Amino acid sequence: MNLGGAGLSGVLICGAYGAGNIGDEAILKAIIGTLRGIDPAVSICVVTRSPKKTRQLYGVSAVHTFDFFGIHNAMKKARLFISGGGSLIQNATSRRSLRYYLWTLRHAKRCGCKVMMYGCGIGPIKGKRDIAKAADTINTCVDAITLRDRLSAELLREIGVTKPEVTLAADPVLALNACSQEEADNFLSKSGVDPEGDYALFCLRPWQGLGGHLDAVVQAINFAHDDLGLTPVFMTLNRSVDLETAHRAVSAADAPCVILPAVTSAELCMGVMKKMRLVVSMRMHAVLFAAAVGVPTVGISYDPKVEGFMDYADCGKCVELRTLTGDELCRCMVSELKCSKAEQAQRMDNIKAVEAFNGRTAERFLKGERKTE
Repeated sequence: MNLGGAGLSGVLICGAYGAGNIGDEAILKAIIGTLRGIDPAVSICVVTRSPKKTRQLYGVSAVHTFDFFGIHNAMKKARLFISGGGSLIQNATSRRSLRYYLWTLRHAKRCGCKVMMYGCGIGPIKGKRDIAKAADTINTCVDAITLRDRLSAELLREIGVTKPEVTLAADPVLALNACSQEEADNFLSKSGVDPEGDYALFCLRPWQGLGGHLDAVVQAINFAHDDLGLTPVFMTLNRSVDLETAHRAVSAADAPCVILPAVTSAELCMGVMKKMRLVVSMRMHAVLFAAAVGVPTVGISYDPKVEGFMDYADCGKCVELRTLTGDELCRCMVSELKCSKAEQAQRMDNIKAVEAFNGRTAERFLKGERKTE
């Protein structure tokens, strides 16, 4: 099957790409890999904030996020429009963001594309007008949705979404594989970290509620070192915004800590996490990477998407940031470390199997005819 013929460019992918977030770039890489697994010759175009970089990294065509004329032209040529992954249909970031992504769904349908929301999370959406607009757009413009957690499915039902086919899958990044052990070991060694040591990896992000609970995280950092015998190391997934938060935590802790250099790919993140005894993370994609490689994980839920995924995937313990205490976090760390390797492997196999529903849904649309209006 070659989707490049008949004047069609195959697939147009739209998400929060090109902004330097490793998690979002991992989603894009996973989706592109899955599509090329379906058809190695498929032509792909990506809507991104950094078209030149996206073209270079993935060997795809690209159009800027706010080049509306370019997006229109790409949609007119596309057989399938993919929105996602990630949490795009929400207004916690901003109402403008929600309006933008709803516009892409409506315009893709007007241009005759099949429209799929791929491995995504939904919400939170606040305000009657935004809820109504989201529900109407999804009901009238989307052909199929694959979701990464149950909470998103429940929210779709609550706001009145009934028309599209909805399948519970998992986040697309779970289709990726870790880098080689040699590459991970080299990275750690160059970072001044013995690859054979015992470590607890912390991944924090700035959030308005963290300041009042930073002492709880610091207690967990010291506990990891003093009581569990694990050296605390810090990883940043969005370096430009996460690094300051990591420095604040390290400065407040008594335990000796290491802040790793910038990690350049999802595969390297996963490879490094395989060397960890435990991962404690606020970042959704650090939780996902840890789940993908079967490492004991404690999530700190600043957003329903973190708790929703961990509950659905049964991939570790989760505590809410707004009620976080140091004692609770430490108890969860101890509990996760008791999880056997066999249990971790089973968790990993289960969630990877569910992720495959994303690709199966996309394949069905790619093999079908392009819908015309």
